[in-house]
Amino acid sequence: MLTVADYFKKFVYNADFLHAPQTSLNKMIGGGNALNNLTTIYKDCVFTEHHFSGFDEKYGGMDWCSLRLVFKSYNNNMYLVAVVHDQWTI
Repeated sequence: MLTVADYFKKFVYNADFLHAPQTSLNKMIGGGNALNNLTTIYKDCVFTEHHFSGFDEKYGGMDWCSLRLVFKSYNNNMYLVAVVHDQWTI
């Protein structure tokens, strides 16, 4: 059981994504064995990815994480329609 704030801290914004060392526009950086259907579900949208390739060398990158923000254009304005967190999973 987690509060909303604790949930976001653990499962959404678990790193300082504003200062992520890697960012991209409409290109996936992080990836693993989990299904990534972002571009299928959010057709006609654009997304940014803010990525950390890992935090501790002993894990060899298996502690990577990404935050993707998905935007959709409507009436000449961009709206945030999804916040997608991704990380290494087994």
